Formats: sequence, structure tokens, C-alpha cells
Amino acid sequence: MLGEKMTNKILIIEDDIAIAETIKAYLSKHGTFAVTIKKMGSDGLKTFENEDFDLVLLDLNLPDQYGFSILTKINTLNPKCKVIVITGETSTTIAVEAIKHGAYDFVSKPISSARLNICVRNALNHVHTIETNKEKKYDLNSIRPLKICEKETIELAIQICGGNISEAAKRLDINPATIHRKRKQWGENKN
Repeated sequence: MLGEKMTNKILIIEDDIAIAETIKAYLSKHGTFAVTIKKMGSDGLKTFENEDFDLVLLDLNLPDQYGFSILTKINTLNPKCKVIVITGETSTTIAVEAIKHGAYDFVSKPISSARLNICVRNALNHVHTIETNKEKKYDLNSIRPLKICEKETIELAIQICGGNISEAAKRLDINPATIHRKRKQWGENKN
């Protein structure tokens, strides 16, 4: 299953109907999705304005307008909706521009099913994580001090590494001297 939610609403704005239908068929096999396809940017925007979508798959080169203007409008209308840009252009400059314009990710044509899977799953997980975090009520008293978490993490790494501080430091990506210094601060320097 690509997304965590039971039904994810996805809008595909793609003028090549064969590509759009192939994406829709792939998504149908790998999750529960309500997929809407629009061939024109203006039709896609009208649909987006009238419905709530979790994800938009947006072709940059549409007959009636360029995708970056659509991307900007989508981000203005619903910033929580993620947009994955799809294009036949393989330039890294285009990918960077897409991200600068607010795209969540970028997929080049021909579309790899593995790449599509990763992009869609990550985008939907991001949307649902934000929704879940907004719904949670946090108790500030339940937040543990960083110093305690740091100590527990270091001590656990030392334990997992059989007491070998050099190996624990390597796994934690810190200098062994840092572990010795921290343990000394904690009054537990056991070398």
C-alpha cells in the first residue's frame, strides 16, 4: 500500500492520456486511491479548487499553460497538498526550479514504476504525518530533557557494542573523546 490513509485523493494533470491512464492503473494496483485525470492545466485547477486532494501529479508541459504557474497556484490554494512534477525534460535545472516553485518531488519521463512508488508513498506519508501531528495534543511535561536522551543513546550504543567505546562512537558518528567527556560530566567515566 503506497499511502497510510484508506483512500487518498490524487489529481493527475497530464495531457498525454496514455501516461495518465498508466499511472492511474499502477496506483490502483498498489493502494486505494480516488484518481481524477485532467488533460488541461485550466481544467486541473478548476477541479483542484472544488475538491480536496492529498496529492497532485503535474506535467510541466501542458497545451494551455506551463506547469510552474499551476504549481504556484496549487501551493497557494492548499499548501498541505503535495505536488510531484512530471516532465519529459531531464535537466537538473528543471528539477531544481520545480523544487524552488514548491514541488515536493520530481519524476522524469519515461516514468519508472519504482520511482513513482517511492515519490507517491513519501509524499502521502508526509501529508498524513502533518495531519496526525496537528491532531495530537502535546503535553510539554512529557518531553524528556535532551541531556537525558543523549545519555541514554550513548549508553545504549556502548552496551550494544559490548562496551567498546570506539565502536559506539563510530556508530553514533561522534568522536570517542566526546563519549569520554560526556561520561565524565555524568560522573560515569569508566574508560
